[in-house]
Amino acid sequence: MRLIALYSVFDGEELLEGSVRQIRPFVDFILCSVQTLSYTGETYAGGSEMAHDLKRKGLVDQVAMFTPTLTERPQICELRKRFGAMQLGFNAGFSHFLHVDVDEYYVPDQFRWATDFMDTSDADCSLVYSQPYFKRPDWELDNLDRAFFPFIHRYRPGLMCTGSNFPYVCDPTRTVNAQNITILPKENILMHHYSWVREDIGRKMRNYSTGGALEGSGILEDYRNAEVGSRIRLLDRRVRQGKNLFNITVGTNAQVA
Repeated sequence: MRLIALYSVFDGEELLEGSVRQIRPFVDFILCSVQTLSYTGETYAGGSEMAHDLKRKGLVDQVAMFTPTLTERPQICELRKRFGAMQLGFNAGFSHFLHVDVDEYYVPDQFRWATDFMDTSDADCSLVYSQPYFKRPDWELDNLDRAFFPFIHRYRPGLMCTGSNFPYVCDPTRTVNAQNITILPKENILMHHYSWVREDIGRKMRNYSTGGALEGSGILEDYRNAEVGSRIRLLDRRVRQGKNLFNITVGTNAQVA
């Protein structure tokens, strides 16, 4: 197996190096697909600067720039960004790929198990469960994410993104027309999703690819007032004390701007 990890980068770059370091020993190539213009038109270069810095350090192998078309829906832009990165990996001769965001972390031993499993499996697509975190890296939400996350896929000619036309609830910008899908046991591998852990959560909220879902949700108020035991209305889950598994410092002095 020759495995390429495809990172989608705009902001949240304070989490990127930690995410890369967990999987770097087990992948053959890391590509960062980077934009400096958000899907809503905000300009920000922090993600690009971090990706290029990690390339200089040898943690990232390639940085590819992507510019969204602001007249397109954000999800269409995100799909084009991810599919373009997929094509780069296919054309370079890799046998497998996975999409990753800056806030997604894996326990190294679990990730290694999954790569060994997929190397010998006849599955061409794997899905993983994920544990979400809120505001701080040691504050979990009390249930796993409701959606699966597409994980390692096998390349084949004609592989296409399928959007919402997929048999499981997943991020539609990551789904492909897989023929043999396997769900990896959560006891063997779990993705740790720091989706609401940021130094500045405001930028994430302003540029959320499904931003309409935040309107009237109270998420900003719940974020400001979050504590162990509090309910997050948008997510319909409560905050519980967890562990800071990866020694993440992000979120300990989180701001809203």
